[in-house]
Amino acid sequence: MRENLKHFVEKYRDIEDLGLKWDLVKMEIRGFTVKFSKTKARKRRAEETFLQKRINELFLKAEKVKQQAYNMRTQFYSGSSRKNNGSQNSRHYP
Repeated sequence: MRENLKHFVEKYRDIEDLGLKWDLVKMEIRGFTVKFSKTKARKRRAEETFLQKRINELFLKAEKVKQQAYNMRTQFYSGSSRKNNGSQNSRHYP
């Protein structure tokens, strides 16, 4: 911004009316800040969109892993209950 300010002052150095010169420099500063703010907001929105997509991807991945773990646990317990009802139990419980 400081470099731009020097450029703006240099741009209007031939104008003798100090009030007009100041208004022109203010106009340049305002134009620069508006452009800067829009660019910054655009970048922030793009980053927010990217992060939101990433969050959704990770959430779906976590749900998938959670479902797989649940399925594995269900298979494990259903398999072990069949073993307990088999011939091994008959030895302990006549």
